[in-house]
Amino acid sequence: MNSTILIAKIRSLFNGGGKYTARQLNALCGFNDSRKVISVLRQEGMNIRDLRLENQCKIYWLEVSENQLKLEL
Repeated sequence: MNSTILIAKIRSLFNGGGKYTARQLNALCGFNDSRKVISVLRQEGMNIRDLRLENQCKIYWLEVSENQLKLEL
């Protein structure tokens, strides 16, 4: 699958406000390295945060700043 399409799919999921593990993103997008896409999105300026869970998985989400909320209104 085209990497541009994968990046757009994962960007859309994060913009929708969801929280995902890399495994969930891989399953949703039919891809096997969503962590690489997360890295690309971070380089593009998306504020993707992560937290390591007790089971050692990381959960990722987009943290939207107050300034971004004002711009979207």
